[in-house]
Amino acid sequence: PCQLPLLADIERQMETQGFARSVWLKSRQVGASTLAQAIVAWRTMLWPNVSAIVIADEAKRAESLFEISRSFYDNLSPEIRPVGRYVTKRELVFANPSAATRQLDPGLKSRIVIDSAHKRNIAIGASWQVVHLSEAARFREPSFVIDGVIPAVHRVPGTIIIMESSAEMAGTWYRDFCEDAEHGRNAFSFQFVPWILQPEYFVCPVCRKNFCTDTFHAQRALKSIDLGAEERVVMKEYGLKPGHILWMREKLAEMGNDWNLFRQNYPLSPDDAWITPGAQV
Repeated sequence: PCQLPLLADIERQMETQGFARSVWLKSRQVGASTLAQAIVAWRTMLWPNVSAIVIADEAKRAESLFEISRSFYDNLSPEIRPVGRYVTKRELVFANPSAATRQLDPGLKSRIVIDSAHKRNIAIGASWQVVHLSEAARFREPSFVIDGVIPAVHRVPGTIIIMESSAEMAGTWYRDFCEDAEHGRNAFSFQFVPWILQPEYFVCPVCRKNFCTDTFHAQRALKSIDLGAEERVVMKEYGLKPGHILWMREKLAEMGNDWNLFRQNYPLSPDDAWITPGAQV
């Protein structure tokens, strides 16, 4: 469910203007990175002459995104899976591997390059049609995003830029970028994903299951849990159910009952996301 509004925004932009520019502020573990990789795979594995670059904040995350892309390719139906010329630790190239027949049958001539943001010049000197920047708020030197990556993608049909991240207060550039997008001060569409859209972020107070559809349990839920004053306020303001509160309590306990740390990692609003953990309020 968290992926649906994000995908809908990309589809809307592609339909109305032919290209997409999106910046996503998300809760943790809601599938945003996987969705972005699916969009990268769609453009590169099914369309010719598309070059995509995927940049993560760290090498380990880049490796994970590479494996996601490789899995998409391996699991494509043979009828539509493009021939692959070669695969390295950071690149998938979809083209005819045979030098003898490549001139007559070049294949898609598309590719995906995946690396970490530690390599400052990774996107310089090339033309890209698709860009996915993962956990962008954690990039150590974000200037290369603004000055290097974004200008490398022309505003022409078929191009896509997706920047996605949970919040990070080590720097404010991503917050500024999101707020500019939200208020129409840059060319990006801002999308926020609260944690309550994720169905597994719920614990039934009656049976303790994550995916409880028992209507009787729903009726008994309020009587099965004692709510604090702050919990009642949050429920009313954001439409939470008792099962959301119970899940929130369990996650808070895992985080040492640091309410602000929880809000940053699992925000209900954009303002929640930019809370500084440990701050006194």
